[in-house]
Amino acid sequence: MRMATLSDESVIRLDRDLLLRRPELADAFLDGRLGAILHEVAHYAAANASGMVRGHLIIHASSERAAAGFVPDDESAEQLRSDRARWSFAASAGLLAEFYFCGNGRPRRAQGDVAAYQAVFGLAPAEEIIARWKRDHLARVGALTACIATNFERCLNYCRSERFLLGDHHVIPSCMLQPPRWRWLSERLDEAVWTYPVKERRRALEEFLAANACFRGVGIQVV
Repeated sequence: MRMATLSDESVIRLDRDLLLRRPELADAFLDGRLGAILHEVAHYAAANASGMVRGHLIIHASSERAAAGFVPDDESAEQLRSDRARWSFAASAGLLAEFYFCGNGRPRRAQGDVAAYQAVFGLAPAEEIIARWKRDHLARVGALTACIATNFERCLNYCRSERFLLGDHHVIPSCMLQPPRWRWLSERLDEAVWTYPVKERRRALEEFLAANACFRGVGIQVV
């Protein structure tokens, strides 16, 4: 029987059952660009679970191990900062999605998320923070499965087509993703105005690169 690989359609479509059943596939998935896309899409989904958070999902175009991020715009970042519970869920969701879909995670990818959480909630050990995230938020991430899977596939297609490529990074505006909750047309149009233009995507990329220069492995940038 032919061995399944990461090029199989079932994996590309984020087949949780297959990834949980085949740890070697899950490891390969997590260590490459697919893992980065899953991580950042989950940040987006969790941030938008209880209200709109505009921003950009950023993935390196040539390096599978380079830092990636979901970068909210300034107004959205301030809204997240004002709600500590909502912020905690958004910060935790990247790593938790890895555990949920793959049965394992890459804490190194979440170093920026953990550091941001420590800055807000205190310097608890990373292992304790991750255990707290699993206890408080893992089931909530599971409830976003459909949203995460849909946007994972969308982002993968955008990366393949290079539709939102800027230099060495794919900078995908959130208006091109499917939100986890229904929105008015006016909200979607507002999101497009503030995220789709090239100047807004360049601004988000510059912010991401500046933050990443200070700390490698940055995830959701809300501090």
